[in-house]
Amino acid sequence: GMLNLERRYAQHARELAKADPIHTKELLELAEVLDVVPAYPAQTFRQALQSVHLYTASLWGIYSAGRPDQYLYPYFQRDMAEGRLTLEKAQELIDCFCLQYMANMASWAAAGFEVCGYTRDGQPVENELSWMFIASVAHTHSADPSIGLCVNPHTSRELVKFAAQIIADGHTSVAYWNDEGIIQAMVERGYRPEDARWWTHSTCVEITPIAKSGVSITSPYVNTLKVFLAAMDEATDETSFEELVELFAKHMQEHMRREIVNENLWQIERERNCTDPFMTSCLVDGCIQSGKSHDSGGAPYNFLEPNLLGMMNVTESLNVVHQLVYAEKRLSISAFRKILSED
Repeated sequence: GMLNLERRYAQHARELAKADPIHTKELLELAEVLDVVPAYPAQTFRQALQSVHLYTASLWGIYSAGRPDQYLYPYFQRDMAEGRLTLEKAQELIDCFCLQYMANMASWAAAGFEVCGYTRDGQPVENELSWMFIASVAHTHSADPSIGLCVNPHTSRELVKFAAQIIADGHTSVAYWNDEGIIQAMVERGYRPEDARWWTHSTCVEITPIAKSGVSITSPYVNTLKVFLAAMDEATDETSFEELVELFAKHMQEHMRREIVNENLWQIERERNCTDPFMTSCLVDGCIQSGKSHDSGGAPYNFLEPNLLGMMNVTESLNVVHQLVYAEKRLSISAFRKILSED
């Protein structure tokens, strides 16, 4: 199916070339690129970039492009050394890639990738492509893709300031990430160091290892304010503040247990009905070897990542309840709950 799509695009580009004398050369170049990738290994920077785009565009979902300044760099270096590519042309290709990367995303979704950071074996990364991908944010004027800058002690101050200036100019999709902190946290939670170094954000803030995970992010979304209101409903005027906090903890545990059981049932159902995406599993280590998709246990890491929404609101709510009910004694729990029920 993927190769049929590739051939149809190449054929269509040649048909357009006959009818569009202004863009004939450009369209024929595109057709020649599509004659190669993704059916055969990329030989040039443009072919490699096109291969990544065509594959991700066909997935129809939220999939990160990983660390493009690392895996694309050998193609870039070779093309520059052999005179096939200029810095200006490379930047144009990157800008076009970033614009096209979002073309098939749903309006509520996002996509992104990381630059800089480390290689899997711990070598610091910063190269021309790192700068070019950051620069594309100012060129495309687009909120997506969300381009993350992995900042560690090896990241140049010049690049950090360059990205900051882009944000100051009103382009807000450059995200700074504490590379050392994320790697340490992942290692402490059981990831191998080489996998922890090659992480990516899931276009928002959740962290997953690249090409290694069946991690389900935002699974589930949890409205912590709703859980706190349930604790308030169970409390009485005789409930102490410490007991109220314990009630909230009890309701959180019950709610999370129920939701995580549901998430596991959904995963079992996807495996049973074969609705998990086959094409993504081809790019996840371990899946081909085990004959299992990343959603069926084929990936080295298979975690749920719940997303707790409203924790700051719960904290502020506890502050207010403590102040008005227990410190100043201006309201009882029942009076407070009546106010809430009446909005």
